[in-house]
Amino acid sequence: MQWTVEQARRVIIGLARPITGSPYTGNRQEYRAGQCLKNDLQLESVQVMDLAARVNAFFHLMETSPDNYLLSSAAVDDWAQKCVNARNQKSDQITFFTSGTTDEAHPVTHQQAFIDREVNFLCEYFGGLSCIIPLVPAASIYGYLYTIALPQVAGAPVQFPSEVQWAQLPENALIVGTPFTWSHLMRSMPGLNLRAKGVCSTAPLPEMLYKTLLSRGIALTEVYGATETAGVGLRKAPSEPFEIFPYWTVRKATTLIDADTGQPFPLMDQILPVDDRHFSVLYRRDQKLKIGGKLVDLEQVRDKILQLENVKHCKLSAKRQSDRILLAAEVELKHDSTEGRAAFQTAVRAQLSAAERPADIHFCS
Repeated sequence: MQWTVEQARRVIIGLARPITGSPYTGNRQEYRAGQCLKNDLQLESVQVMDLAARVNAFFHLMETSPDNYLLSSAAVDDWAQKCVNARNQKSDQITFFTSGTTDEAHPVTHQQAFIDREVNFLCEYFGGLSCIIPLVPAASIYGYLYTIALPQVAGAPVQFPSEVQWAQLPENALIVGTPFTWSHLMRSMPGLNLRAKGVCSTAPLPEMLYKTLLSRGIALTEVYGATETAGVGLRKAPSEPFEIFPYWTVRKATTLIDADTGQPFPLMDQILPVDDRHFSVLYRRDQKLKIGGKLVDLEQVRDKILQLENVKHCKLSAKRQSDRILLAAEVELKHDSTEGRAAFQTAVRAQLSAAERPADIHFCS
């Protein structure tokens, strides 16, 4: 992969978002040249250092020339040029960050050849693409694969949502989204059919939303994968099992084997093999779910609730409602009363993050 300053700038700004708490908007203007980390991205000095650490890790800058030291400048384009220089000096590895319940992301490093293999497969799978429309930022492994690397290999330009004529999409446009951003897109244009290709990943796609997207003319591919494995399987309809990527095999429903290297990769989910090349996803083995873009550990949430005053018992479960995954709780209080239930609701709002709060609470008396 041959990096450009524009691509590196998109990754840098994407890595800054979790630090500043700013959402992805899909506006090309956010990636304009000539920006300052402090004046334009609104980063404080400590945040600049945090961002530098993430950019260093992503591009492996510290393994290249001292000329690529980031903190000697506050200009985004200076950083981007140093990232390009670093990739010209060392390009055998790339590091991504997982999501976390409190933004405690951890790094996952892949060989560039491992990533390139998937990009080449995706290029062949999707065929001739006219453009790629990102409803996701570029710094995650999903965003990088589909909105940085794939456009270059496929020769398809990136067209940001802010500049798209949705009623006149070019033939063979590929829209890259998540369940949340696909739902937002559908709500934004009721009744409009989009004759385009689409891909969805990062969280389970609710069946009703999948059917809605298909009914609106989108040839949608759902991809199952993770930061640790990249893409694992894909399917074209909600009733189908996932077809495993051609270079993976499954061992004991919990481990992937890289057919090229023999390396094992543990899966975060329990899967059910249907045959040698197809599988269904059953459940998260570690009781973690993506809720509102955050990875939520059900056991940790249950422990937090049990520590609240007047709580005797709590059982948590996850449920799908329309396009979202929500938590449901069955709660037994030590002293049940109207006031006690109100106090419990107040404590939940005060001490649990938005993603951790049960949307449906049933009190057991």
